[in-house]
Amino acid sequence: MQLRAVATACSIAVSRTELDGDEVENALQCIREDRLPDEVLINRLSLLVSNLDDLYFQLDEAGDSKAINIFSKARAASALLFALSDKSPQLNESIYEALAAVDDPAEITDSIKFG
Repeated sequence: MQLRAVATACSIAVSRTELDGDEVENALQCIREDRLPDEVLINRLSLLVSNLDDLYFQLDEAGDSKAINIFSKARAASALLFALSDKSPQLNESIYEALAAVDDPAEITDSIKFG
């Protein structure tokens, strides 16, 4: 049940933020299939999160209106990274990050409750 909720939350966050890339698709596939990723995928996602966070801070400091979009993408990528952990508490962090990624968290919470 919890894994299905995480998969739903991550899918919505990725879709709404328009986060894309091979590592994103591979991560979603691992989550849906309930299998652990290889180290290469974890490293690529970690780098993606780091790069997006850095870009967000740069844009935010410059007052760029695109900063919030990058913040949302970073949170969606972080949700994927937490979801790929084999530790149960990290799954809660994944949902938290997914909620932070979207404009309307109810879209995720309603999908989890009623999905």
